[in-house]
Amino acid sequence: MKSEDCPVDQKRIRLYAIHAKFRTNAINTLFFRFPSMKTNRGKSVVVIEGKEFIPHRISPNGLKQYWRCSRYSSGCKARGISDVSSQEISVTQEHSCNTTEADVEQRRALHELKERAKDRSHRAEKTRNLVLDACAAMPDEVAAV
Repeated sequence: MKSEDCPVDQKRIRLYAIHAKFRTNAINTLFFRFPSMKTNRGKSVVVIEGKEFIPHRISPNGLKQYWRCSRYSSGCKARGISDVSSQEISVTQEHSCNTTEADVEQRRALHELKERAKDRSHRAEKTRNLVLDACAAMPDEVAAV
């Protein structure tokens, strides 16, 4: 059956299948835990080998999750693909940003500090004490950044 003879939906499926074949050239496959951090705008963040990935989009058929570097706006081209239900991501393009693990740890500490400040059980604590506790818990190289 030629593509001209197919209904429109079948043409789309074939196009997606062809597109998917060219998108599976993974550089390496890495495992990650489901995200415990969020960006300022509420997107989930996955940290893999000291670099952050955020969700970019979901495939039209709903089976694949596309990821990109959280520093994409500053020019990093890193991309990844994962199954929606999987905990492994295939990195298709490497990072070109200069994010360090200390930057990621600093962001994680800031996220935890914000979550503690939102928590009602810590409302009685002064904000100053929350910040001092968070700074004391950070490694020296992270606190220096």
